[in-house]
Amino acid sequence: MMRQALTVLAVSVAVATGGAVILRCDLPLGPLVVVLGFVPLAALGLARRRLSAAVPDLVFGGIDTGLLVIPALAGCLFGSGLVLTIALLLGVSLQTA
Repeated sequence: MMRQALTVLAVSVAVATGGAVILRCDLPLGPLVVVLGFVPLAALGLARRRLSAAVPDLVFGGIDTGLLVIPALAGCLFGSGLVLTIALLLGVSLQTA
């Protein structure tokens, strides 16, 4: 169990670091998204599971992730509008460089 937790931690740190570097250097996000698509396959390889045994999990994950994009985008739009409204109500000056 501890070995699995360390593996998840290592992969999480690697993905977060890669994402931070890509964002900091203003690189396109497309390659990061493609790489993140292969993370589950790498996990299958590390767990020594066959791909055919994980097809139902992968299909469910794809559908679930696709459906969760809708509320995530709505929340993002609502959140940014809410922050802007609060800033305007408080009289905060928002200046762009």
